[in-house]
Amino acid sequence: MSSILVYIDHFSGAAKPVSWEILGKAHELAGRLGVPVTAFVAGQNLGGLAAEAVACGADRVLVADGPAFAQFNAQALAAAFKAAIEGAQPRIILVPATAGARDVAARVACELNIGLAADCQGLNLDAAGSLLAERPVFSGNIITTVVFNGSIQMA
Repeated sequence: MSSILVYIDHFSGAAKPVSWEILGKAHELAGRLGVPVTAFVAGQNLGGLAAEAVACGADRVLVADGPAFAQFNAQALAAAFKAAIEGAQPRIILVPATAGARDVAARVACELNIGLAADCQGLNLDAAGSLLAERPVFSGNIITTVVFNGSIQMA
């Protein structure tokens, strides 16, 4: 099944606000595509973070909760995120441009051979429903639109 998967970044169980912004954008894009939104969150003792993700627009939440995620560990988080991607089979993956999440996304994109557009300033869909990602190039002097050629698109 096609879906949009969103990485929810947090600090000690409190989501970073950019995660909710991206979840909102995912909800908008998913409405246009007619697909569900799945959120992914990893940590320890996450409390109500999964419920908060549902309240902010996720149709489903995949949770990796345990001692391996108590402290930031890019390798452990990448393994869990990779498993979430393989399980959810998303069409589009959105990740906040926070320091830790960027590291995890880059690792997973390399391992799964998925194109990744970093530092996006805008996201949209083309007529065929493929992701278009606007991002700065040449030290921010030009904004370009990244068009993906793979079936899974990550920004």
